[in-house]
Amino acid sequence: QLQEEVKDIFVDDTIKKYIVDIAHRTRIHANVYLGASPRGSIALMKACQAYAFLRGRSYVVPDDVQFLAPFVFSHRIIMKSEAKYEGVTPEDVVERVIARMPVPVQRLVR
Repeated sequence: QLQEEVKDIFVDDTIKKYIVDIAHRTRIHANVYLGASPRGSIALMKACQAYAFLRGRSYVVPDDVQFLAPFVFSHRIIMKSEAKYEGVTPEDVVERVIARMPVPVQRLVR
């Protein structure tokens, strides 16, 4: 029953695009051999829905994405050998990608 309730947590299109953009930027990052896949994006969205549910919200916010992305994407990223030797981790890559991206803001509807 809880799994069904989590599926009802609202994810705005701007949040979905934000997730997809983060995944895309992991794929084109200079230190990454293989970045997060579209399935990884779906996993992040579902994790964000569950996290929002646990926090008592009926919607996902950008902070959820920023918090969970390193956990969800880090094991889905294969680093280039040079980056590994320099000590760059998948978590570093995701955090850097997020730090350089504009954060979606709430749209006001009147």
